[in-house]
Order: sequence, then C-alpha cells, then structure tokens
Amino acid sequence: MNPDNENTTNTLPAILIGAPRNSGKSILTYNLSQALRQFQPPDDIPHYVFRANTDGEGDWLFEASPEEVRQLRIKGEWTDEFRELVRRDIARRLVPIIVDIGGLPGEKDHGIFSACTHSILLIKDDAKDTIQTWRNFITAHGLTPLAEIRSQLSGPSVITSQENDPVITGSITFGQERQERIYGIAFDALVKCVTALFRSYPPDELERLHRKTEPEGFEIVRLHQHLNELLPTAREWSTNLLEPLCSKLSPQAQLAVYGRGPVWLYGALALYSKNEPFRQFDPRYGWIEPPHIRSGSPVAGSETVVTLEPRPSGSKYMILVRPKIPEHYYLDYERDAGQLVFPDPPSECGIIVSGRLPLWLFTALARFYAQKNAPWIALHDASMNRAIVVYSRVAGYTIGKRVPLPG
Repeated sequence: MNPDNENTTNTLPAILIGAPRNSGKSILTYNLSQALRQFQPPDDIPHYVFRANTDGEGDWLFEASPEEVRQLRIKGEWTDEFRELVRRDIARRLVPIIVDIGGLPGEKDHGIFSACTHSILLIKDDAKDTIQTWRNFITAHGLTPLAEIRSQLSGPSVITSQENDPVITGSITFGQERQERIYGIAFDALVKCVTALFRSYPPDELERLHRKTEPEGFEIVRLHQHLNELLPTAREWSTNLLEPLCSKLSPQAQLAVYGRGPVWLYGALALYSKNEPFRQFDPRYGWIEPPHIRSGSPVAGSETVVTLEPRPSGSKYMILVRPKIPEHYYLDYERDAGQLVFPDPPSECGIIVSGRLPLWLFTALARFYAQKNAPWIALHDASMNRAIVVYSRVAGYTIGKRVPLPG
C-alpha cells in the first residue's frame, strides 16, 4: 500500500456506496460504520467514513435532535473544485474508507470512481435507468462489486445469492425513521464482507505505517490503547474517563493524538498542555496541527461565515459559535487552514462551538478561545445532543460537564 503518494496505487480498500436518491445509502453507511466500531482492540477495525457530498449528511444526522439537524444541515451542488478535492482525499487515504455518494453520477464524476476500489450498490425497482448508470461507472473503473441489494421500506430482509457467489444480492428493509438501526440477514452479510475486506489490512500494520511519520518529541496518545486500559469493556469514550486519561499524561508534554474519539475528547487534549504544540492524526492528511486562527471580522463574501448567538445562561451569557460553511464549498485543511478569521468573543462569556465542522477546526477553535481567556469552552457532541466542557477557569463549569445548547 502506498497511501502517502497520490501518484501511486493506493491498495487500501475504498468502498463506494452508491444508490439512487432516497434509497437509504447514508443510513446504510452509518449503520455499517457503527457495526464495525463494535469490535474492540486488538480486533478493532480502523476505518473512516468519507461522505463525498455537500448536503452535510454526517453521523450527527442520525444522532442529533431534529432541531439540530435542521440547523446544521446544508444543501449544495457539486463544483469541479469540490469533485477534485474529494478525488484527491480518497486517493491518498491512510485507512480503509467507506465512501458515501448518492444521486446520479455524471461525466465529471469519473475521477471519484477511479479513486475507489470496491462498490456496494443499493437498487430500487423504480430507478432502473439510474441503476444501470451506476453499474456502467462501476464497470468502467474496475471497481470490485461486493453487493447489489434492493432497498425497501417493508417486507423481510433476504439473501438471494449463494454462499460462494462473489456478489451479495438480496434485500434490506429500512425503517421509516433515519435513526432506526438496520437489522437482518442481508445487513449481517454486508458487515461480514466488509469486515473481512478491511481486516486484510491489520490495525498493527496500519499503525506501523502511520508511525513512520509520527512527530518527533511528542507524547503519542493512542486512544484505543488508553480506552482498553481504562475500561476494557467500553467501546466508546465517556466523559467520566477524561480525568483518568489525563492523569496518565505528562502535564507539560507535547501531545500527539491518534485514533477515533469524540470532538470533546480531542478538544480537551488539545488544551491539556496549554500552549504546548499539539498534533492530531487525520485519516486524510496524516499528522497535522490545529491551524492558527486570526482575530478579526470575517470579510463579507468570505468562504466561512461565523454566527454568534448570545443566549442567557443563569446570570451569565454564553456564546454559541456555529461556523456555517457555504454551499458548493469543501473545507480543506491544506488550502483553508491559514486563512481562518474569527471574531474575539465578548468578555466573560462562555463559548459553545457547534456545527458541521472537521475535527481539526474544533481543536483549533478550542485553542483560539482559550487564548482569548474565555471563562469556559464547550464543544458540541451531536450524539449526546449536549456540549461538553473542555476548558474552564471558573467554578460551576468543570471539565467534562454537559451543557445544554441554548435554545
């Protein structure tokens, strides 16, 4: 595998999930990823979900409240620049990925297909022409089909393929609500298939690859190892594990964080060593540092629009910082990190950072507002529908405390 060189063949799996519109492809993507996350070290399955769309369909779409979904979701059309950045990031992936793409592919989308290795296709009886277009693209770029599954809202989930058939066929029944989990024999077969494919690249082999570029002089925080040591039965981080984790770290160390974790965990670790350098591993870019954010007023017409929404909270005020990424825009670390401008917060106001943001922007904003001496800072975790305090210099807002969003 050669993920660090875009001009060579990247053999890490990139499974493209395609479907006509409103077929359940994002629901399937979410459920597949959640199923893969159930495996614990050393049998865990490192992977990343790359959502190659501009409509803001992330995990929060299935985990946040309906009101939060309404506020965070952004619709947009694809641009040539967007397509090229998507193709580039898929091509240089550093872990196995699931690529969430929907609608009807067009002539400008060939590059995205060429960056993938396998496909899962959801089919519908009333979209035969669309399905054939998908098949043509998959065949043209030599993707290995893993499954063609009929999407349905009712009826039993079945498998029509035989055990040794190269392509899984059958039907999956989706619930009436996005938040409903998928069950059934066809979904189980998909999980088994994807698990076997992704496990052909063992976690220790991937980690050795990533260690080659680890930043020197940093204390590497391997989240999966720490979680297994702190609570072997846990599959995900909870706020009560934050203090025990920090007790294992050197107070003045330069931290470099590796592994899957919620935004509030990364934010707390980014602030743990105060102003010391901090690094985080990104499955698209590798080891990166949170960008330096400049103080000021965003220029009218700039790509990133920041809204500040003061809401009363007891006798104090909190500020909800929800950056809005415009339609037709792909927020790219390499292009945009050095151009971010955010206004200074009002004095003595707590800060909640929310929005459909990349992890590196959450950590950058946490450090930015800590340097501005905010009394406390919380990062919004959509799965909890709460903001989690990651920094505080006042009583009443301890690190790890859940803060309801102003409403």
